[in-house]
Parts: sequence; structure tokens; C-alpha cells
Amino acid sequence: MVKSKVSQSLSERAHQFILSRILSRDLPLGSPVTRRPVARSLGINLIPVAAALNRLGSDGLVESLPLRVVRDTRCKPLIDALERSHVLIFNWLYSTASQFESIPPRWHLDLAEAPARDGVEGADRAMRAHVRYGKEVVLMRLAGMAEEIRRATRTYRGPQQSNKPAGTRYEEAHHL
Repeated sequence: MVKSKVSQSLSERAHQFILSRILSRDLPLGSPVTRRPVARSLGINLIPVAAALNRLGSDGLVESLPLRVVRDTRCKPLIDALERSHVLIFNWLYSTASQFESIPPRWHLDLAEAPARDGVEGADRAMRAHVRYGKEVVLMRLAGMAEEIRRATRTYRGPQQSNKPAGTRYEEAHHL
């Protein structure tokens, strides 16, 4: 889908921006890197920046401070609770974005039965199909939301634009 490429390119752009600042030593070891300033610098949303930071974290180039602080306690229940909360928050965001009215029949049951029925390779196929389906639903919902936002923005004139036709500086500045 075209929308996923746009999302990937924003995330990739944020990744390259942060990585270049790390490699050029504009961000010395231990410097804080937060989503809002990066997003503001690039003129993008926080979500692609968060994805870029997660990727850099996976590569060992950045570290989440709350996670580091919790890990430094060496308190396993606290570490487990924090990691579970990340998963719960991600699932909540996913559910919110996907707006599932109803899930397909046997949605999770087939997934749970796959390892016993089809072995490791079958479980892998089932999980990939499960994730792919969910991703496509989210992308379709987000594409629809983007179109609704574009439509609403085209009709918005605001106090200073009330007499201006479509294609005003506001729309051009925001690439609408």
C-alpha cells in the first residue's frame, strides 16, 4: 500500500536524522533524545519518531530512560510490569487505531491452536497472517481517516481565510 510506504519513509527519515546526529557526535554519549523536539525539527508526528527510537533502541544506539532506570533496580517484578505495560499500551493503541467492530470468527482460537496442529512452521504462518491482517485493517482505517482530515481541511477557512479560495497558504504550508 502507498500509505505504509509514506509511514515507513517518515520513520526512516527520523531514524536517519537521529542516527546522523549520533554518528556526527552532535548527540554525545548519554545525551537525551526525546520525541517532541525531533518531531518538531522534522515537521512530522510523534509516531514515526517513536518507531525510529525503538529501532535505534533495538540496535543498541539509544536507550529508554524509564526502562534503564527500572532495569537498574534489578527488581524483576518491576521490570516485568514495565515491559507488560508497553505491550498493553501498544495493544490499546492498535485496537484504537483499527477500530475493530468485530473480529473475524476464530480470530485468536486459530492462532492458539496452530502450534499444536501445524507445528512451529504452521504457527509462524498463522502468526504472520494474523499480524498482516491486523496491519492491513489499521492501514485502511488510517487511510480513511487521512482522507476525512483532507476533506475537512479543504472546507476549513478559519477567521483569516474566510474569503480565500482553496489552495491558500495554510493548505500549501501543511501540504494538503
